[in-house]
Amino acid sequence: MIVDSIKNIEKYDGVNIKASEILKFVKKAEEANLKDGRYEILGEDLFAMIQTYETKPEGECRFETHNKYIDVQYIREGKEVMDYKLREKLTVTEDLSETKDVIFYEDAEDYTRTVIEAGSFALFLPHDGHKPGIECGKIDTVKKIVFKIKTA
Repeated sequence: MIVDSIKNIEKYDGVNIKASEILKFVKKAEEANLKDGRYEILGEDLFAMIQTYETKPEGECRFETHNKYIDVQYIREGKEVMDYKLREKLTVTEDLSETKDVIFYEDAEDYTRTVIEAGSFALFLPHDGHKPGIECGKIDTVKKIVFKIKTA
């Protein structure tokens, strides 16, 4: 897991996240005020999902991982808590990897918790278990862009 300001995303190009394409899309999304939905950037190699939602209590969120895609979750407005734990230390409850590229896990102990605020992103590789969308003291409306980058 990497957490940083969107301004610094190009520093992580060595992780093969197509940072320049992400930054172009962020600028386009903000200038054009793009609506929620899926947007192709580089076909199935890189696409974005714009989302608006309310954060939830921790107990209503689940740990997840993805096999085919790296997640870059960029918060445009609001803030949320995201929990992190290595996949190998989690117990699978639902495997939808073949149809939806997501695996869900039991809740865990001894995880890392971070607050992601507007202007920041969290990067999750396939081995990074993550639980996004958690309220930070109170329910908040979050506007987010989740970039999905196909792994090699």
